[in-house]
Amino acid sequence: MIEAATATRTSAGLDAGAASSAPPPSRDHVVVSGDTVSAIAAKSGVTVEALIAANPQIDNPSLIFPGDRLAIPATAGMRVVEHGDTFGAIAREAGLSVGLLKAANPQVLDIDRIFPGDRIALPSVPPTSVAARGEPVNTSATVNDTRPSTNQPSATQATTAVATTSGVSEGALHLSAQDVTNIKKTLQTEWVQSAGDAQARGIVDTILNRQASGHWGDSVADVVNARNQFSDINGPISRRDGRTSVDQLPESRISSRVDTLVDTYLAERAAGTPSSVGDNLNYANPHFSDARNLGWINALEGPVLGRGNAVHHHGTTPDLQSHRPGAFEVVLP
Repeated sequence: MIEAATATRTSAGLDAGAASSAPPPSRDHVVVSGDTVSAIAAKSGVTVEALIAANPQIDNPSLIFPGDRLAIPATAGMRVVEHGDTFGAIAREAGLSVGLLKAANPQVLDIDRIFPGDRIALPSVPPTSVAARGEPVNTSATVNDTRPSTNQPSATQATTAVATTSGVSEGALHLSAQDVTNIKKTLQTEWVQSAGDAQARGIVDTILNRQASGHWGDSVADVVNARNQFSDINGPISRRDGRTSVDQLPESRISSRVDTLVDTYLAERAAGTPSSVGDNLNYANPHFSDARNLGWINALEGPVLGRGNAVHHHGTTPDLQSHRPGAFEVVLP
């Protein structure tokens, strides 16, 4: 099951209100030869995402040049999580995008799992930025010594950026051979085979959508290894067996039916077949879910795939709406 959760863990002895203070003064960094965005962020004590979000004037963060002036973001205040809060609700309350709020809070490993007493930093940078839009970024490219006259990357630079950037590039999601294997491993654990092939295709499409969104990371492994998102990869079931990663699931677990279905369906997607679940990012089975999750599960508005009690309700929770990837082409290895 792919989950979304509100703050439900109890805590004691912590201030339940927001502790805000005046933001510290912002500062600038002038790019010099040899700089990279990631190096500037590390030196400045901020996350890469927050640095990119604070500098929407940079068209391509992979291409920065000597003399460019980057604003180093300041922190506007703090928000103490209260019972019933969600990360998305806190972002809306602060007038921020979920992506920007996440960028300012790298200590939050899973935005679907926050708890009363957690402290959320509220950034002072505007939400209309690269990171807020969820666009992929190559943060390790070295600063270029010569600026193109049009302020656009040359053909060689553009090719390099495409090759090293994750997620969707020019409308296409490029899968690696390992991505395909990890889809098969995950499907083996998630699919109730008696529920029919449509359910399997919905699982595959949701994994691809999550990879294309870039919200969970660059690869299928990043997507399915997210804590408590796929029950038998890094969830309650797998952790009982001592596993927290798709890498720890042996390929021998992949059945011939799963192997054939994934290869066939990915070939269809690569040939232009659209996603069976649109660009939705969540699914869950209300018949086998904690009662506390039924509210968001029953609110999902996508297709219901499966049979009997073995059904997956598809859709996208409100806090993930901004991460929906739209339509994209699938490119096989």
